[in-house]
Amino acid sequence: MMQRQLPSHPGSADARPTGPGSAASGRRTPRLACFMVVDLAEPDTVLEGFGESRDETSRTAYLAGLQNAVTTHRGRELLRQGDRALVAFATPSAALACAVSIQRAAQRHDRTRDGRLDPRIGIQLGEAVDPTSATDHGEYVAQPAIQARQLCEAALGGHILVSDLVSALARPDASLSFERAGLLELAGATDPVATFEVHYEQAAGARPPLPPGLAARPRGRCSFVGRASERERLHALWSMAASGQRRLVFAVGEPGIGKSRLAAEFAMAAHGDGAVVLAGRSFEEAIVPYQPFVEALRQYVADCDPSELQAQLGGEPAPLATLVPELAERLPVRSDPAAADGERHRLFDAVARLLSAASLSSPVLLVLDDLQWADPATLLLLKHVVLDPRPASLLILGLYRDTDVGPSHPLAQLQADVERDFTIDRVQLGGLEDRDVASMFDEMVGWSPPQSVARELRDDTEGNPFFLTEFIAQLDESGVAADRERMSRGLLGSGDLDIPTRVREFVARRLGRLSSEAREVLDVAAVVGTEFGLEILAAVLDVELDDLVDRLDEALEANLVVEAAGRPGTYAFAHALFQAALHEGQSINRRALLHARVAAAIETLQPDDPDTLSELARHYALTAGRYAEKVVHYGSAAGDRAYTQLAFEDAVLEYGRALDALPLVASAGERTKADLLVRLGEAQTRVGDATAAKRSFLAATESCVEESSHDILARAALGYGGTGKFGAIFDPFGVVNQTLVDLLERALETCPAHEELTRVRLLGWLAQALYWSDDKERVLALSREALDSARRIGDPTVIALALHSWHVTLWGPDHVPELRAAAEEMLILGRSLGDQDIELKAYTWLVTDALETDSLEVVDDYIAGFTRLAEELHRPYLLGYAKALGATRAHLEGRFDEMIRLMGEQLARAEGADASRAQEAHSWQMALFLLDLGRIDDALLDDLAEQSARYPGLSFGVMSVLAHAIVGRRAEALAELERLLPDDLASIPRDCMWSGTLAMLSRAVCKLGAVGYARPLYDLLAPFADRNSLWGSGFIVFGPVSRFLGMLATAFDEPGRAIAHLEDALERSAGLRSPPLAARAGTELARALLARGAEGDEVRALALLEEARVAAAGLGMPALHEETIDLLRVAPGSSTRTIVESP
Repeated sequence: MMQRQLPSHPGSADARPTGPGSAASGRRTPRLACFMVVDLAEPDTVLEGFGESRDETSRTAYLAGLQNAVTTHRGRELLRQGDRALVAFATPSAALACAVSIQRAAQRHDRTRDGRLDPRIGIQLGEAVDPTSATDHGEYVAQPAIQARQLCEAALGGHILVSDLVSALARPDASLSFERAGLLELAGATDPVATFEVHYEQAAGARPPLPPGLAARPRGRCSFVGRASERERLHALWSMAASGQRRLVFAVGEPGIGKSRLAAEFAMAAHGDGAVVLAGRSFEEAIVPYQPFVEALRQYVADCDPSELQAQLGGEPAPLATLVPELAERLPVRSDPAAADGERHRLFDAVARLLSAASLSSPVLLVLDDLQWADPATLLLLKHVVLDPRPASLLILGLYRDTDVGPSHPLAQLQADVERDFTIDRVQLGGLEDRDVASMFDEMVGWSPPQSVARELRDDTEGNPFFLTEFIAQLDESGVAADRERMSRGLLGSGDLDIPTRVREFVARRLGRLSSEAREVLDVAAVVGTEFGLEILAAVLDVELDDLVDRLDEALEANLVVEAAGRPGTYAFAHALFQAALHEGQSINRRALLHARVAAAIETLQPDDPDTLSELARHYALTAGRYAEKVVHYGSAAGDRAYTQLAFEDAVLEYGRALDALPLVASAGERTKADLLVRLGEAQTRVGDATAAKRSFLAATESCVEESSHDILARAALGYGGTGKFGAIFDPFGVVNQTLVDLLERALETCPAHEELTRVRLLGWLAQALYWSDDKERVLALSREALDSARRIGDPTVIALALHSWHVTLWGPDHVPELRAAAEEMLILGRSLGDQDIELKAYTWLVTDALETDSLEVVDDYIAGFTRLAEELHRPYLLGYAKALGATRAHLEGRFDEMIRLMGEQLARAEGADASRAQEAHSWQMALFLLDLGRIDDALLDDLAEQSARYPGLSFGVMSVLAHAIVGRRAEALAELERLLPDDLASIPRDCMWSGTLAMLSRAVCKLGAVGYARPLYDLLAPFADRNSLWGSGFIVFGPVSRFLGMLATAFDEPGRAIAHLEDALERSAGLRSPPLAARAGTELARALLARGAEGDEVRALALLEEARVAAAGLGMPALHEETIDLLRVAPGSSTRTIVESP
């Protein structure tokens, strides 16, 4: 069969337009979209082998595979009816890739599980609204969707059927071919349509082998005994995972209790049942960041079929290649232009995506050993994988020593964080029972001991299997075990020594049997670490490999070391306590000399190996200051490597190690110190330790005493201002950070004119840092200079950053057209660059701008655009901000319980530096929400007073005034109002808080009857009568400005003017689809009508009040409900019949 080679079509749906007419313009335009309908074949041909009913596990796997494929290929599921789904895609190529992924997942399922899945798929192209921006599923229910369903129904199980239009417009793909299948009559088509069957490469069938560390039974004298209840619990959890759940279980216990052995036995059983088993472990001496995940995924990448791997990674292997460089040898990896501050989340998402996708065909068991030594970056990645929302048949088995993990340990914190949203299972391993001890003794010695002996052995060892094995071996080797009569008298010893003492005794006894040469080897090995290689030992000891192996054979016979499974030439101590005892048993000077010799050997044997940088820095740092220059060199290089690998916590450790050694390096200048401090600050920023980062950046500027350090000074000043491309210069909120301003001004003074890119950033950030100052002319001049310079340079990224600064500095009521233009240009630039960070920042501005001036449809388009990108990137802060936007919309529509839920989810998603920002935003949004509803108690009053004292300016003070006015504390409210307000209200800064502040102030003035403020406020707000009032970036939308104008006009006794404004407010509230705002506008309109008292006003007022009362009661707005009842009571034509306490 010949593959069709079709020319690129000028109207191809794969060519996605940008610019005007796209989402940036806020308009929806018809365009081509591709519709896919997928369903399982008829019941009599599906899941063969299950009788009349479908196996629920297989059905779950099918649905999970469908969801994963749709998400991976950026489809939008529009409809789900049983096993059938309707999905929309932007291009035919995306739809085809998704369809192939679904079929391949079904094939993998059929190979590894009982039964058979036979998805059938139909794909058609047609005109529809852009699926990335539409919000109404009904927009898709048109002829192309119906035709896709007909194609699906005509397809055979396991096949993909497409129309001629889809085959013609799909992007050429060597892995696909189209075979004509015949004509088919489709709904709405005047003639029968040619259809084509899609052929594709079949999924590979190999399953990765069991990891070597789990495949080889641990070296020892005894088979696995006991642990029946623990094994039963693990197998129950495995059944849950295999049925389509994501589970996390920790097996915990003291050293030697049998955690690793239990995991190995369990892994072998799971692998025998068809599982994909992956494994990795952490080391006390960190080798590379994310060590256990690197081990686990490196093995999987090496064994997995490339086409399957590509599909599981969603066609984006670049992020994972940061963790597993070998991936580039199997798949084409292109550089990712996205911003650095999103790279770690992309890496985390790539790992989570791969594990989820891999588990859809065969359930996955991921074993992570020695998590008590896991670096913080590994634990963050583990948290991300556990909380990933994708469907998965995944069991993560984590092993750690609970004796090493206290309440402040990072692993304990991880568990506390995860358990807020996820159930963690734990298997606590205690000592073995007497009967298990007897079984071990019988197997090792050859006879079953009396119960008293088994109990005494258990008491002496606390049932620890490792120590039991050693004790029984000692009894056997010494001949005591052969003396049954003596054993029966219980002559085992005092039993009063603790386990560490026993270990030292074991080590001393074992070492006593070794030659001095073998003992020397172990001393060096203990300095190398818990694992060690032959070549390093041979180089340090200057012995031949044959001689070295002979010496190590002695240690093997003494059960002090074991050979690492699957890694020839590598050994490990039989227990980490052995290594620790040997290491600590050497003098300080002896250890220092050995660390230096080990480091020198690594330099010789592995020159230029980036994986050894951290190891070299660690060894040289333990040489009592003799090699400080090397510590600085390797520490800074290891920090750079960790930073590049997105292991920012490790980078902080390495840079800190280099800085600690720097004072001992005579040749090190201030520039070197400043450079290291900046790198440390950048890593601390990425970790989320903003306070420490600011200290590092500030210290760096103090070391920038040389003229040549201008570049470091600029980095330090920009770093002090915040994170990423756009920084966090509104920290603290509402005031000028003079330290930041001074740093930026100093950096600008020293920055050479030819370094234009740096100057643009410094100018833009300085303008933003001065946003809260009174010198608005300087702020605008700085921002204009930055934008003009950026346009002259012509770099799109630099222009986008300058546009962001321009938007910040203009942010206020007087520049709406310029604000909108800047945000729209940012969106176009972000799309053209493929820079999602710029797109996201543009969307945040567009949402804010549109909430003030546009229809709700436009706002929703922008929110949808932001949410789509946030979900693709899976960054916690972005997902949290998407929740905050959802909360704003829920508040508008009166879904207050949902608003509170979404606000809680926003807070839960934040981590690191974002956590404090999210907490701050959450407290503001909640206070505004409660204030808006009139749900005010003493706790809220105290909180508002505290915020008013913390944040300067009017906004928070006015919130406190309004709260006191609502609860009837008039004297306090008036006194605070007098204190806050300037003599000239026109002098109130016209910044981003101006609109919301004046809205709250208008409510307070009307509530208090402070009529003297009403006219000036009216005059200030009147030019903005056609806008909505919002607080800051839109955490709370107060509604049409015309409502507040109407309230003020009523206050200064111009009811006719008030009615005109309030009629407009009522209409605009309806346009916002906001029952709460409509109820408020209706109440104020009724008040104005009653004040005017013209013919018919009273009747309409009563109707409006009754309508508002019913709405307020139903929505849960007690203050408004009470207000409407009070007005009804005093209305001239009201009656007790009209006033009802509940709707």
